[in-house]
Amino acid sequence: MIRRSITAALTLTLILGTTQGQASQADTRPDDSGPVASRNASRGPCDEDRYVVRPAMGAETVERKVAALIRCAVRRYSVPGGAATALRIARCESGEHLWPWAYSNGNAGVFQQRIAYWPGRARAYLRASWFPVHYADVVDHGWFRARANVLVSIRMAHAGGWGPWSCA
Repeated sequence: MIRRSITAALTLTLILGTTQGQASQADTRPDDSGPVASRNASRGPCDEDRYVVRPAMGAETVERKVAALIRCAVRRYSVPGGAATALRIARCESGEHLWPWAYSNGNAGVFQQRIAYWPGRARAYLRASWFPVHYADVVDHGWFRARANVLVSIRMAHAGGWGPWSCA
């Protein structure tokens, strides 16, 4: 019974997946079919309420929360070297305390995303449902938002490795 169901599903996938034409933007986005690592699945991976950071929290609290956010994202999207490598690269990029408001030469945030490329990367790697109230703001200039920066960066590394980061 299970084998028959799997065969039917694979056949249907092959039939529907052979359409010709250009790929839409949705076709080029990374796969999100895995389980969502969040207390509230509609908010996306690594629930923002748990990982929100503000400068007034102090460097130690910000560092602890951002490190937890990176580990959460890596649990959802595996990256070369795992969480240890992701944390090492983030510390190299934004400083020992994983400061989300780090800025240097047109690069910003925890993983020093290039500001000029941010809107395209945010559209490719983030979902509007993950930022239900602030998605347009996140796409336009959300590089300093720790969760957005980490999710874009981890998903980029998941898709293609750490090549874009000088600290890799």
